[in-house]
Amino acid sequence: IMNRRNKVLDDLALFEFLSAHGYALGTDFIVGHPGETTALWSEAMENIKRFPLTHIHAFTYSKRDGTPSATMKPEVAGNIAKERYNELVAIIEEKNYLFRQQKPPLDVLIEQEKEGVYMGLDQFFNKVEVQSSVDLVGDWIQLQTYEVKAEHNVAKFE
Repeated sequence: IMNRRNKVLDDLALFEFLSAHGYALGTDFIVGHPGETTALWSEAMENIKRFPLTHIHAFTYSKRDGTPSATMKPEVAGNIAKERYNELVAIIEEKNYLFRQQKPPLDVLIEQEKEGVYMGLDQFFNKVEVQSSVDLVGDWIQLQTYEVKAEHNVAKFE
């Protein structure tokens, strides 16, 4: 739609190679771009399901006057774009959850603390909640054991 290259099979081979070597993978995705038909959306979701993605930066298209996209038709209704956005995010959240269930050791950078609960990001860019009586803000910690929850991982560290 946006005149960008589309080499799904070539990209899929690369993503599968990287995933097989333990990398977490993400992409950006614009939902509701003018010209996004139901058929194109279905094809895109089939491709998204094939890719070993664990993260997505998804956002809905917003018209910018003066751009080629601003004059494209047909426009996608806001409620349909929102439904598609939710569908896309749900697919990637499930893939992320399955990825985290592999439970490799985590290197976590602790970014903040609130009431004895620390939040950080691991080497795969996943959120980790850590309970500790030790001040961890700004520290890298390694976690061997943790619990995989729907939205993030949880651990204790002393």
